[in-house]
This record gives sequence, structure tokens and C-alpha cells, in this order.
Amino acid sequence: MSSLELREKIKLRELLDRDIAITQQKIQNLSPQENSQELEPAVESFRRGWDDVMNGRTKPISELWDGIDVD
Repeated sequence: MSSLELREKIKLRELLDRDIAITQQKIQNLSPQENSQELEPAVESFRRGWDDVMNGRTKPISELWDGIDVD
């Protein structure tokens, strides 16, 4: 798989930032009962994961289950 060009990375980052902003706006519009603090860590986790992918810090899918024994 070839790496993404800089302009593609920038475009993907812009799309991600837009989606995160929309999600955060929706969260702010929720009532206190509906506003779950669990959503913020999910956003940050996704952002870190996205950064890993965009900067090549990934492992091949063929190694995904290496070392996991299934009985």
C-alpha cells in the first residue's frame, strides 16, 4: 500500500476536524442528562488513532492476531 500524499493527509485531517467539531457541537446541545462524559475520551482516542495511521505507526493486518491463542 502506498503512503498518502501530503495534500491527501491535509484533506483527511480537515474532514476529521470538521466531523469532530460537529460531534462536539451536538454534545454541547444535549441536556445534562444526555451529555455523557464518556464521549470525550472516545474522541481523543480516535484522534490519537487517526494520527497513528496518518503517520505510518501501524502494523500489517496479517499480524493482528499474532500471539493470541484461541481455545
